[in-house]
Amino acid sequence: MNYKTNYSYSIISIAASGASILMILKINVEIAQRYMLSDGKTQALFGLIELSEFIGKYYFLGLSILALILAIIGFRRKEGKCINGFALVAGIVSIILVFSRIWTFMV
Repeated sequence: MNYKTNYSYSIISIAASGASILMILKINVEIAQRYMLSDGKTQALFGLIELSEFIGKYYFLGLSILALILAIIGFRRKEGKCINGFALVAGIVSIILVFSRIWTFMV
């Protein structure tokens, strides 16, 4: 018997989450590099600079939410438990990374 399971929603969700995570990490590396090159006064107000100049980081929230929605659709369609669980976790992690300040650990 050949049981074929379609994992399309989970695979797309994992790809979208992975793309979102990679781009968020790239932006955070740029923020950390900019912070290290700035002087003391600028470092004190760096939260404002981060918010005004690196607001593009928050655009990836849409991609992360899309990944989470696709993972939930895959869960409802009963795609594999393992791959769908990974897609759900990746979607949640990508949403959390949008709002966390990872660059502070890179300094």
